[in-house]
Amino acid sequence: MKPEVAYKMIKVWSLTNATIMVILLLIQCRSLLNVLGTITIVPTFFIGIIGGYETYSYDYTNLLKNVTEKRKKEMPYVNWDKAFKNARKNYLWGLIGMTFVNLLFSAFMIFMLWIRFHEGKWLFR
Repeated sequence: MKPEVAYKMIKVWSLTNATIMVILLLIQCRSLLNVLGTITIVPTFFIGIIGGYETYSYDYTNLLKNVTEKRKKEMPYVNWDKAFKNARKNYLWGLIGMTFVNLLFSAFMIFMLWIRFHEGKWLFR
């Protein structure tokens, strides 16, 4: 998967999860303080997920965009194969990690809805 496509996937998935999670948690809030806390903390966490992915993929995307054959010949002392391999490994670990976190929160939201409809009550009330 190209880094640009993966970034769009992580961004859309994280923002969708944040929106749904905020709505589900706001329904359960009993006070204004809980509402304010939910509105500030949950989106901040998911924006952090997007930032985490950007951190992991930064080196790989820069290498793909900026390293040309001319630049490789100008700096023969750099092991370019190893640099690309390490950057790709970090990119893939970031992609796997952020996908796992989004899957985890998607499962939590499904669990919250299942509790709501099966038990007839909200999870945190």
